[in-house]
Amino acid sequence: MAKDAVLVTGAAGSVGHFLVEHLLRAGYGVVATDRPGSPLPAAGSSLLVQPEDLTDRSAPARLVQDVGMVIHTAALIDIGLPFERLEAVNVTATRELFAAAERAGVRRFVFFSSGSIYQKDPTGTYSEDKPIQGSNDYERTKAMCEDYLLREARPKHAEVVVVRPSLIYGPRGKMLGAALACIPPIVHEHLRVQLGFSGGPRSNWVHAEDVARAAVHLLEKGEAHEAYNVGDDDPIPFGEVVNVAVEAYGFRPAMRIPFPPLSLMRLLSTQLVKAGFLFDGLNRGFDALWERICKKYDLRCELHPKLDKEAMPYAYQDTIFPNEKLKKTGFSFQYPSFRDGFGPTVKWYQKERWVPSY
Repeated sequence: MAKDAVLVTGAAGSVGHFLVEHLLRAGYGVVATDRPGSPLPAAGSSLLVQPEDLTDRSAPARLVQDVGMVIHTAALIDIGLPFERLEAVNVTATRELFAAAERAGVRRFVFFSSGSIYQKDPTGTYSEDKPIQGSNDYERTKAMCEDYLLREARPKHAEVVVVRPSLIYGPRGKMLGAALACIPPIVHEHLRVQLGFSGGPRSNWVHAEDVARAAVHLLEKGEAHEAYNVGDDDPIPFGEVVNVAVEAYGFRPAMRIPFPPLSLMRLLSTQLVKAGFLFDGLNRGFDALWERICKKYDLRCELHPKLDKEAMPYAYQDTIFPNEKLKKTGFSFQYPSFRDGFGPTVKWYQKERWVPSY
């Protein structure tokens, strides 16, 4: 493998698959890694597939020995997990990988953080110069890594570039935005009437392929020791997000209900989170309904319609990530709006039998 090859961690994930594809297309050699047993891409003349567990402290040295750059996406992204489990992968393994990269003379290290780590701002708009402050255990791990990579371990060799994606959706995705794909079938199977919404808090999402394209772009054109928001061009209301998900199945909402006032949604969300037994009961109910659909349509049951406590603020406040800094480097989005990308995502899920076709 040539010394300008790129190591991609988390290569079995939604973004990881696209990273490998676009790096190879751009002429890079690639070392793809993920946990043993993960569905990694097939090896090829320019692609070395090397499954490793990054919590094995000897793994980083093996992975970086023949590469010149690293794109580190691997992380536990279940934001409901406790800090101890998240820290081992998201913090300790990241530090070990970066230290190994420094020793090996890697010249650029692209780290995947999260747009959710910004300190909450009443304006709901989070540009890269806003302060970061993780408000839950997952966000804390990402903030800790950023602090380490950009400040504590100011690198002597490797140039660090930080990617802060907004809410990601796309083929192979199983978390966060993927749960939206479960909602229309559950409603269709049990209510037979699709409801739409109007209004609601705004946020800009991002397709997994655009996240990968941005990371490959920043590999060469990103400024060293800087962070970049990666969110699409179109902050849309949450009600419209639901409508797009419904229409991706070919359904038409029978009526559109005004989204509840944000102050009411804040109160309801806060009380729901406090009543943990009720929150857990809702998730168990959604899972049971989805399992019934999986059996009826012989689906692979890769998705789970799960509510995450830590994601509830998106239901009652704007969360917008301006992308001007990224676009000034010459980047443009293939899917500039959630409206452009979610329909093709549902078609991918249907083709792979992750969701039903109607």
